[in-house]
Amino acid sequence: MENISLYKNYLEKKISKLSLLSESSDLPNQRIVKKLKNLTEKKEKLEVKENEKNNLFQSTKDIFYGNRIIFRISFSAITFSLVLIFTFFSKYMKIFGFLEIDISVIFIFATYTISGYRLALLNLILKFLIAPSFLSGYTDISLLGNFINMLTNWMFLNFYILFKFIFILFKTKSHLKKIKFTLNKFYYINYYYELKKIEILAILVFTTIFLALFISTLNTFLFNLLYFKLFRVIKSVSLVEIVEKYDGIKSFFFFINNYFAGSYSLYIAFNLINFSITSSVLVVFLSYIYKSRNA
Repeated sequence: MENISLYKNYLEKKISKLSLLSESSDLPNQRIVKKLKNLTEKKEKLEVKENEKNNLFQSTKDIFYGNRIIFRISFSAITFSLVLIFTFFSKYMKIFGFLEIDISVIFIFATYTISGYRLALLNLILKFLIAPSFLSGYTDISLLGNFINMLTNWMFLNFYILFKFIFILFKTKSHLKKIKFTLNKFYYINYYYELKKIEILAILVFTTIFLALFISTLNTFLFNLLYFKLFRVIKSVSLVEIVEKYDGIKSFFFFINNYFAGSYSLYIAFNLINFSITSSVLVVFLSYIYKSRNA
């Protein structure tokens, strides 16, 4: 809809300029008259197309969005079932021996995009409550792992929202809306769409990098301590104690001699892989959503 309006505005400007040029000449150039006629016909066809799209959109809205709450809840229920399915298969997608690649956050993100933040958060909480039943049970270690997973997914969503806000705040005044029109509407629309895709990609890249660093820090200074306390490797949640006993557990951290270097190396590598897979899918998903809404 937005692209049609943009091209319509472009045609109106061209028609206005050609009309003035034609009126200023005593003997109007036949080429100008012909071009003016063609542009006017294009504009009329575009108006018909725009009206058809408006009518289709309104009828679709009446059917699917008459009760928007029911639609949102139904969509979130569908995505939640996919969250559980992909969470189940995540236990077969391990790297570095014990870390699981979990891409179920893609469907949490889809819930946020279509149904809103609250239902996305509800799906995250429900996943935390239900997932242990078909993974490792409701043991202390399993609950801790599922809590960390829930927290990571929640932070991925919030980091994306944060960087999207920052990107909008600091980018030049609606640069994407000020791009000069070209004579070929398809070239313009595709260029506009490609720039939007680059914007989405940039936001997800920043989200991936900063979240990988942030989560790796939490793992190093908090979550590792809790895990090794539950496994009885250390007697208390103490950074000093885990550093002292690091020689016995450094096989988990690529056999790197320094605890901090080992922990950061492991979790940054894992989180970058995990979030990169997620972001790659989300670039396609968000680009499709943007294009379908503005077609």
